[in-house]
Amino acid sequence: MKLDDANFFFDHVFDNIQIKNFLNYTNDSNTIHSNKLIAKSLKYDDIIVPGLLVSNFFSTLSANYLGKDKSVIMSIKIDFHKPVYVNYLCKFGGEIIYVNEELKIKEANIYLYQKNEFKIKGKITIKYY
Repeated sequence: MKLDDANFFFDHVFDNIQIKNFLNYTNDSNTIHSNKLIAKSLKYDDIIVPGLLVSNFFSTLSANYLGKDKSVIMSIKIDFHKPVYVNYLCKFGGEIIYVNEELKIKEANIYLYQKNEFKIKGKITIKYY
């Protein structure tokens, strides 16, 4: 899949405030999500955005682009290939690979692209109304 082949996409930048709020809400104490020095000491470029925070945006992708706000996720598979970093532009996108109009089901390959490379790839299946 190439970025230019996407049927739909949107941009987002995760900032420190979003990460702090997510960590507080989930009681996540993993310091690679909050301390740049620790993240760098572990050979990461910067603070890593929590995976579950990132994955929530695939629900946004589903609701706004696949199901047009009247859908439910039936299944989602997400493979994290590389870390997603704070304060860098993320491109969430996907391409529809299957539609069943009778059952009102859509399936799409999904991805997150950041800093000129794919960070996350996966697949989502939704039921739309």
